[in-house]
Amino acid sequence: MDEQELQILECSLNMYFKFGIKSVTMDDVAKELGISKKTIYKYFENKAALVQRVSEHIISRIRGMMETVIQEYDNAIEQLFAMDCAASESMKNQHPALKFQLKKYYPKTHDYAVNEQRNLILHITKINLQKGIATGLYRKDLNLEIIAFLYFSTLLSLSDQETFVNSSHTIEEFSRENLIYHIRGIASSKGLAYLEQKLSTQ
Repeated sequence: MDEQELQILECSLNMYFKFGIKSVTMDDVAKELGISKKTIYKYFENKAALVQRVSEHIISRIRGMMETVIQEYDNAIEQLFAMDCAASESMKNQHPALKFQLKKYYPKTHDYAVNEQRNLILHITKINLQKGIATGLYRKDLNLEIIAFLYFSTLLSLSDQETFVNSSHTIEEFSRENLIYHIRGIASSKGLAYLEQKLSTQ
């Protein structure tokens, strides 16, 4: 991927997050970048192809972020808080109708994105669970497959911003409480003590 292609993807992503997918045209992206629409078509044959590539770009960024957190934090609970913080920041800037528009107008890309997110989150969650069990922060009797799927399911619900339109609480608040709820359910006595100490200092 060359620099110009990356610029188109980043610009399109930012515009989709701000205005939604439906209202942003290829002309809008070209105008925002100060390039010709012909230049965009050099890389993407149509808007559907651009939306697909933007989705792939987002998944790649999320994967990189999660892998960085896993490598940076040796503590399983700290890993979860760091990933939650990054995810909440991302969702905060997302257009509320983005997911709905993707599903309605680009169903194949929507299905791809959901499947990739599912596989990624399940994989990273299992790694986190294994780390927590190995270090004594999580209970040893956990069913990794079930716990990972349950956590993924709640994160999937939180990503649907339309669910929270009339709520007096922010998505960040829901996400944090969901995280604490998750940790309390899987933590050992050692993990609970660590969590309480962490919360008391925040």
